[in-house]
Amino acid sequence: MTFLLLITLLLLTGVVCAFITNQRTHDEVGPGVRAVPSVLHSLQGLVSDIPQELQAVAEQFFIPQNLVLEELDAFGVNIGSTIHTQLRGTVYPMLASLKRLGQDLQVSLDHLRQLNSSTVYLQDGQEPLDYSLRDHRHNLLSLLQDARCQGCASALSQAQLLELGANFSQVGDWVYYSSVAGTSS
Repeated sequence: MTFLLLITLLLLTGVVCAFITNQRTHDEVGPGVRAVPSVLHSLQGLVSDIPQELQAVAEQFFIPQNLVLEELDAFGVNIGSTIHTQLRGTVYPMLASLKRLGQDLQVSLDHLRQLNSSTVYLQDGQEPLDYSLRDHRHNLLSLLQDARCQGCASALSQAQLLELGANFSQVGDWVYYSSVAGTSS
């Protein structure tokens, strides 16, 4: 019985301590729990004021931003005119020279194209002309070698030397390739 009484007193002391601890915790935490709605309401007010605050900051930044942009615009004009002045003496004459060179190259290319078309025309006409000349030379040699022809010996030696003096097929390769290289680039 004594042990049972001691255990009961010990349990009763533990329960009393638990109640006291619970009460003190409730007293300490209670005001904080009751303040949560007001804190949340205040926080909501602060959060809802953020866009207006950001707008105010942006409007205040707009004034210095405009001043900086105006100064940069004036600075840009000064730099641009300085660069323009510096380039006028060196780059502009060089660009004009390049333009003249380009025009000269274009004229040369046009001349090469004309030369190419003339060469093609001459090459096309060379073979029939060569064939015709050989045929006429053969006929002339036949006439000059005839026994009835008197005093034809000097003309015969000259007739044997008759041939085309120009060979346009040798010129064509260079002109054609130069022309093609000029048109492709």
